Amino acid sequence: MTQQARGLTVPLGPYTVYDPKAGIYASRLPPPQVPSESVYQFCLGDVSFDDAGTAITDCSSGRIISYGELRLRAQRFGLGLLTKAHLKPGDTILVALHASIEFAVVVMAAQFAGLRVALANPDYARKELRHVYRLTKPAKVVVHSTYLRRAAAANIKTFTVILTDTKLGRGGVLSIGELLADESAAKAAQPFVPKDLGTTAYLPSSSGTTGLPKAVQISHKNVVSMISANLCTPGFIPESLHGDQVRMLSFLPFFHAYGLIGQLHLMLRMRGQLFLLRPFTPDSLCKAVQTHRINLLNCVPPALTKLTKHPGTTRAVFATVKRVRCGAAPLDAETEAKFTDLTGVEVKQGWGMTELTLAGLDPSSGQQTPGSVGCLVPATLARVVDVDTGKAVEPGQRGELLIKGDQVFSGYLSNPSETKASFTPDGFFRTGDVVVVDPRTGEFTIVDRLKELIKYQGFQVAPAELEGVLVAHPKIAAAAVVGRYSKDQATELPCAFVELTPHTSTTSKGAVAKEIDEFVRSKVSHHKFLRGGIHFVDKVPVSASGKILRKEVRAMLQALEQQEVLSTRAKL
Repeated sequence: MTQQARGLTVPLGPYTVYDPKAGIYASRLPPPQVPSESVYQFCLGDVSFDDAGTAITDCSSGRIISYGELRLRAQRFGLGLLTKAHLKPGDTILVALHASIEFAVVVMAAQFAGLRVALANPDYARKELRHVYRLTKPAKVVVHSTYLRRAAAANIKTFTVILTDTKLGRGGVLSIGELLADESAAKAAQPFVPKDLGTTAYLPSSSGTTGLPKAVQISHKNVVSMISANLCTPGFIPESLHGDQVRMLSFLPFFHAYGLIGQLHLMLRMRGQLFLLRPFTPDSLCKAVQTHRINLLNCVPPALTKLTKHPGTTRAVFATVKRVRCGAAPLDAETEAKFTDLTGVEVKQGWGMTELTLAGLDPSSGQQTPGSVGCLVPATLARVVDVDTGKAVEPGQRGELLIKGDQVFSGYLSNPSETKASFTPDGFFRTGDVVVVDPRTGEFTIVDRLKELIKYQGFQVAPAELEGVLVAHPKIAAAAVVGRYSKDQATELPCAFVELTPHTSTTSKGAVAKEIDEFVRSKVSHHKFLRGGIHFVDKVPVSASGKILRKEVRAMLQALEQQEVLSTRAKL
């Protein structure tokens, strides 16, 4: 903020400055030195092929890959994609894999070859996977053989498929092994570097508010700027770890920004060790923390909640852990305090979204107020505006958070209308989250969300998509879906209010609800299941134009919850 030198800005705590005339917040931390490098150069460019240091460990199998091996395999596969699969820089590959060593090899190979990487949850239902495939138009699709049938059901052409684990030998399906280039040729090859580092590197999926996923265009510059900003923030890596190698445990999916950028790419840049744990259970996490002497742990609220209820969560077990970072969804102060009391480890909560590559607010510097998500990432600007008028509000008042910075995405692929609606005329991204900025500390607290999205354990669930599935059931006339917060699980649960067709018998609503639940489960991914319940109403509230009146639906949910509380008290 150039006006700071002229004394026209107001400091809010040690890390935030506010310009009341422009209504803009900024970080008081110096901006990072961002290298002009591609993602591949930034993460693996200076790694020696002889580097025997462990990069990634699979906790389940014990399999490891060194930094030298990772670079060599990435370059062999990347060169093979160009010379044997006949792709060219700028083409897109779709990666639908769980977090694994293979995932790291594939995305680094693609970045070496100058390819765009679209990302998909491998557990997507057929309709979801088909949508991402059609949207991103990949030249190749990388999956594990156990998901080959799902890919076929999504109408993915077999000759575009590359398997990570086996050679099929039919239907034009290829394997990574078949596509590996000669070692000597791969070592001599140079990574493709785009002329413009604003070129798209990744296309992760974001549900937005309108149903099926949108492809978010994340550039090389976005990734490099984001990680550089993190690493230049004092306290991002605890001082107690300075001089020691970071040993991070990861159980989060790599198709999610938190896992992809905040774990995989961050650790590669730092030359840390990344330990993969799948699936997550409190017991398996506690054992892995002790076995591998984990010193940094990235977490999500539902996992922390489960850990606070697990008898193995003790100070002895977490003795090597210096800090837990929590994101992907809001964490309540009670759970945060309980975990710290059990383990002696501080929890730092940040905030971000796919459209910001990873983060816009970070708690690393200084003492964090419980419940807040910290202050702005270096080189990031923010506005807080009235949700109705769009005018700036003063510190301490509620408003929608707008963000501008080099980590902000360029737009949604093939969706100019949604892209235009997501930005203000002067380039600030409309996050849809409602915040309050503490006038004393400069910390931001998320207090509401304008978007209709439901967040279940960090996964985005679009109500409109579930409503579309529900009304396809022959017994349903109309449906509305909202998020129902579960304190026990520390997450929102998709909850449906259903209006049945006139001819449907209501004598056994339990059986009908079970039928509907099974119908939905057969159509969508597991994180979209109606765990918040299915409730029958005489009429789903809609406007004259047919738009669901969500405020009225939320009022119905509130009344339902109050009724349940009264019923519980009556039984005591």
